[in-house]
Amino acid sequence: MKINLLKKMIYCILLFNLGSVLASPISVKSPDGKLIVNIEIKEKLEPFPAGSRIYYSVHFQGKEILSESPFGLEFKNMAPIAENLVIENEKRQTINENWQRVWGKNKNVLNHVNELRLFLKENAAPNRKIELVFRAYNDGTAFRYFLPEQPGFNEFKLTSERSYFVFNQNHTVWAANYGGFISHQESEFQQRKLNDITSKEIIGLPLLIQVDKSTWAAITEANLTDWAGMYVSPAASIPQALVTPFPRVWMSPVPC
Repeated sequence: MKINLLKKMIYCILLFNLGSVLASPISVKSPDGKLIVNIEIKEKLEPFPAGSRIYYSVHFQGKEILSESPFGLEFKNMAPIAENLVIENEKRQTINENWQRVWGKNKNVLNHVNELRLFLKENAAPNRKIELVFRAYNDGTAFRYFLPEQPGFNEFKLTSERSYFVFNQNHTVWAANYGGFISHQESEFQQRKLNDITSKEIIGLPLLIQVDKSTWAAITEANLTDWAGMYVSPAASIPQALVTPFPRVWMSPVPC
């Protein structure tokens, strides 16, 4: 993330006690207000996963980029964290800072973003806690999982991250099939349709998506700490959906 070599930082933090399941969507907007991330706890019918889950969606310049997409973490020898979560608190902050790249097209980078951190807890045993952090930039959005150290949950083995990216159409994409999780991270990005990606393919990042004639999106990752690298593959039962690890979605009116 854009956190190093900061020259200035302006922030405002608010803390709320929500205390129960979210009854209506909660949102975080980009500083210019053109990008909106909506988050809601709800239960959806098939083909979505069963149970009450947290979903997010993304709108950019009035267009739906990502439809309601669920989260979930699966572990070895313990129940997944996915269902029956309640929001205990939320914290917001605005970050406005500058940092400098070591190399790249532009040396100086403005990191201006609104951040929402949700503090969640299972409402049934084992009552584990998890935090979800959403960031809304003028040109993209990001989210991250944070698992705080807690009694009975000091160590774990993550077997699957179920972060979904659900699109509302069968968009044209440019995808690199790495063929496996161990690769040289180099492959041709082939133009194809989203639904043409098969379950046997291991798609590396970034994944470029043409939303319409004037809007493009890219899925990528950043700032991983003790976390596996990210690949995507088709969601088994949900059309126009990918499932995956720290994902980041960039939006731009023109290809980057």
